Amino acid sequence: MTQFWQGDLLLQSVDRIPRGAKKNPDNIIALGEATNHAHILDGGQTAIYTFNEHFWNKDAIPTILIEVKKSTTLRHINIVTKEQADHAPVELPTGIYKVIRQVEMNPFDRKMRLVLD
Repeated sequence: MTQFWQGDLLLQSVDRIPRGAKKNPDNIIALGEATNHAHILDGGQTAIYTFNEHFWNKDAIPTILIEVKKSTTLRHINIVTKEQADHAPVELPTGIYKVIRQVEMNPFDRKMRLVLD
């Protein structure tokens, strides 16, 4: 198993893209709602997919998968200025990766939510 980490994202190698996954039209893995930062794939040949493995739970956080056909760079950038943000670039070799986003528990409504960047 291969793993890569950047900020609140952990990428873990997997064997395949699950049937029913939907291809995303862009190269953004995660968008920082509070800071105008984004985790993006830059260069290479890639595809990003989303998959709701908890289809019965409308509040579930969908799974993000990345298919890297030709090595690429995972960058954390300011989407306004396009400059490098907090986290150093990560070189991703060919493979398929599941994106695991950091979550936190809201103690008031007892629901899991994504950590906002």
